Amino acid sequence: GNTSDPAALESLLEQIDYIENRFAWQRFQHSRALRMRGSQAAPYRQRLSLHQQIITAQQQGATAQVQALRDALRELEELPASGSEAQSEGGVLQQLRATLAPKQLVLKYQACGSRLYCFGIAADTLWVQHLPVAAHWPQAVERFWADIRRQASVALQGARLGRQLLPQAIDNYQELIIVPGASLANLPFQALSHRGDYLLSTHTISYAPHLIFIGAGSAQPILESKPASLVLAPIGAQARAAAEGLAVRAATDRLRGAAAEGLSVAQNLAATLLDENTATKPRVLAALPQAEWVHVATHAVYDSAAPNLSYLQLAAGDRLYLEEVYGLSMQAKLVLLSACQTATSRPQSNRLQAFHRAFFQAGVPSVVAGLWELPDQATQQVVEQFYAELAQGRSAADALRHAQLACLARTDGAYAHPFFWAGLIVQGDTKVVPATRKTKRWMWLFGLAGVLLLGAAIILWRRAQSRSGRGQALQQIE
Repeated sequence: GNTSDPAALESLLEQIDYIENRFAWQRFQHSRALRMRGSQAAPYRQRLSLHQQIITAQQQGATAQVQALRDALRELEELPASGSEAQSEGGVLQQLRATLAPKQLVLKYQACGSRLYCFGIAADTLWVQHLPVAAHWPQAVERFWADIRRQASVALQGARLGRQLLPQAIDNYQELIIVPGASLANLPFQALSHRGDYLLSTHTISYAPHLIFIGAGSAQPILESKPASLVLAPIGAQARAAAEGLAVRAATDRLRGAAAEGLSVAQNLAATLLDENTATKPRVLAALPQAEWVHVATHAVYDSAAPNLSYLQLAAGDRLYLEEVYGLSMQAKLVLLSACQTATSRPQSNRLQAFHRAFFQAGVPSVVAGLWELPDQATQQVVEQFYAELAQGRSAADALRHAQLACLARTDGAYAHPFFWAGLIVQGDTKVVPATRKTKRWMWLFGLAGVLLLGAAIILWRRAQSRSGRGQALQQIE
């Protein structure tokens, strides 16, 4: 049932979140601190080099060397206590609730043995509820995710999980921010059934790895150089012929949708485009720390034996390993990973090695990533509509919701299954909006309008002064 002691709940949540987030938040703060020093500073280059040496040693099976390198890395990343780090020890809930809008609700799920609890956090309330889940609910969640991936029927499962996992209190809110925990990390809540329809149809949904990452984008901006947008699309334009919407970005084939998507997004953002010829590892590693907004459209390959050796495919056969992402220090407001399984945290892995968490710890406050092998053509449509919605001034979470609804509403029903539209999720800070060509154009027009209005006001003032002067002169003559 519900517990109504706010002080006890607040204390419990503070302790849980501090235990869970301490390391991740320290890495986030450390990455931003390194960026303040500049991407050419010795500590930044040293940290990235250690991560790269770990990759080489691990590939060679040099276990002792890997451990020695990790020890050196831990020593390098030790930070003195700071105000930002101290935040994770207390006051997180008060600060979070102060930033929540009246129609926003945070749902933090916490497993305790076979039981599952849901904490509800809003601007004016705080509660916890023991959820009525079945005895084998983790297996049911995994089966739902697996059935979506193979495009099986999931209507009954989605309805059952919706009844078990979604508190009735959500009907009082329009936007849900979900902190799923390890057991629900792969669950697309937007595909659950709520009141006879997908939850996506009634709520804007975003995610966060920990409470402290909600609104992390409000941290002090880092502007080492003039910010720019970056698009990585190392996928050939001459893709093989494939059934529309059925090619997936986990494969090693060359995908039409990803190539077209990269070009379209680069034009929309007025971004630097690194394609199949230019997206080499040296250029990518040099460009990532400078970018304000990053879009990645490529293959992602997951290594189940060594998750930190999972990688994003680059040009010329190069790879950006997950281990290397942990070594980056970035100033980007948002990274969109339009690849497969970039947000997936394998249930059998306690380390939750996923690209979205790596980018968080590299200092990025907001990440959009995929939960499974994203269908190529459908994902292109969702992503392009996502940027069109952003250009209208929507938040990242609201823009993704409208883009997914547009995909779901296709009159031919080709993309009705959640596999096609529910794979991308927004995590972390959701308020960021990129400066697209359209928004830049409007900013220029508003600026021009302001100048014209100011000029008109000055002309009218001078005319008024002139009339006043003539009137005074006539009075003196009379």
